[in-house]
Amino acid sequence: MSRIMDRNGVLKIVSVIIAFILWLYAVSELNPEVTRPLSDIEIEIENEEILINKGFTLVKDPPSRTNIRVRGLGNDVSKVKADNIKAIIDLSKIEKEGTQRLALRIDGLTPREVRLDSVPEVSIEVNRIRRKTIPVEIELYGQRPKDYYVHDPIINPQSITIVGAESLVDQVVKGAAEVNIEDVEDTLNLSLPITLYGDDNKKIGSKYIELLQEYVLVSIPVYNLKTRVPVTPTLIGEPAEGYVVDSITVSPSDFSINGERDLINNVSKLITEEIDITGRNKDLNISVALEEIQGIYIDKRLTNDVKVNVRVNLIEETIQRSFEIDEIELLNIPTGYTAQVLDEKITIVAKGKYSRMNMLTADAFTAALNLEGLAEGEHELSPQLVTPTNVTKEGTEPLKIRVILTPITPSTNENEGAQDQTAGPNNP
Repeated sequence: MSRIMDRNGVLKIVSVIIAFILWLYAVSELNPEVTRPLSDIEIEIENEEILINKGFTLVKDPPSRTNIRVRGLGNDVSKVKADNIKAIIDLSKIEKEGTQRLALRIDGLTPREVRLDSVPEVSIEVNRIRRKTIPVEIELYGQRPKDYYVHDPIINPQSITIVGAESLVDQVVKGAAEVNIEDVEDTLNLSLPITLYGDDNKKIGSKYIELLQEYVLVSIPVYNLKTRVPVTPTLIGEPAEGYVVDSITVSPSDFSINGERDLINNVSKLITEEIDITGRNKDLNISVALEEIQGIYIDKRLTNDVKVNVRVNLIEETIQRSFEIDEIELLNIPTGYTAQVLDEKITIVAKGKYSRMNMLTADAFTAALNLEGLAEGEHELSPQLVTPTNVTKEGTEPLKIRVILTPITPSTNENEGAQDQTAGPNNP
């Protein structure tokens, strides 16, 4: 009896094993293990703040989608829904810069019996974080308005700081904004977004570069234009005695000005700073600034920032002086006559340069009467005057000199002859 019982137990165990084997066979035949590709799985990034706190940042976005393969029994695999699955990039694992591959963590994969056939990876590029200060420029475009002057933009701030991936930040050389000045007739005040540019003037845009200030305040003065306003030099003092200003030359002699209409309409001339010519006896060539006129500009500059060249030509003054000649020479007294001058002095009015005239005395002039061919009696003769070099005669007083010719009689003694010779020392 016990043998029968033992034999039945063995048979039962064998039956169970056979049944299990048959079940496995049936399952493998009816519900085999399979793999299935899943595409367009969304990739999400996490722990980006941890990466930034380490001093690193991405250079560009990693792929936004990926493909995976899952493995499991056919019935289980068929239940997997791609929409429930997400691929995660965990940036907290990054410890260095450069290009590197990270394994994706797959969340939402159900049923649990389903597993990944292989772990997917993505390639990412990591840079150190860098700060850089760059200038801000304003670029004007469009036809400049006629009869108006457009000044250079006033920019605030003139520079900004950018922060981001080192390789991107290194490419940036400036920030810029554009302003259209087509037909503008009034000052512009704008707030403009800043665009980043490289050295090839190519725009650089990336979410991995941050502008600490994204907008720039721009003021562009636009003023009315008035052309050909003359420059008037301002002279003070007097030149050296005997000198006068002959001419004044200003270069440039006029300017176009710009400013508010009511201001420029009241400006008829531009005045230089004072030019002192006190005591000068030589020409002066000097560069001087214009006087400031509040609110008036020459091109882009205030008037007192503009200089002109002024040439002051001085000449020696021409003056007249009177000289009194008390010796008159008698020439060619006729034979047998004595001559007596009734007008003993001649006043000569002469003209010449100041320095020359101040050096002269009456001795520099000579006066003579030519008595040739005259008969007895009283005569009025024009004196023959000789003036020094570079001196001209302007007049004499009197115009005529009276002289008397008297015949020499036998009673005329030698003393009388001596007197005649005194009157005419050059008598032949």
